[in-house]
Amino acid sequence: MTVTGRDGRRWRVRRRWLPWRPKNRLDGLDIVNGLSFDIDHPIMLFLFLLIVLPFLLIAVIFLAELLLLLLIVPVLVIARTAFGVPWTVTAKSGGDEFAAEVSGWSESGELIEQTRMEIEATGWPRSMRQIRGAVRAR
Repeated sequence: MTVTGRDGRRWRVRRRWLPWRPKNRLDGLDIVNGLSFDIDHPIMLFLFLLIVLPFLLIAVIFLAELLLLLLIVPVLVIARTAFGVPWTVTAKSGGDEFAAEVSGWSESGELIEQTRMEIEATGWPRSMRQIRGAVRAR
């Protein structure tokens, strides 16, 4: 959910599904399409492997990470619903990040709504602890 505070800052308030923050590894990656050359010559084959092999290795790592996430997410959802593992609710704006943990899906929804109202009223989430960014006076 995106919320705009009194000061005009835009905040994103949400549940964190994974216990860690996944890295966005595709930022700035630009793959050039339409490259074609003859790899019959041994030097061209060597250059092709030198250039393409790292990209193939990176693609395999991305796919392995994606498959691992697809296996872990259902286990985490079951653990959170059946065994009461808490949800982490975060609020981010620029370099500032706030977080709080709460058990239960409906309780996390209530915290998201409460945080939305706090941001609209005061400009920042008072019910959460700051985990990144400039320190705010309470």
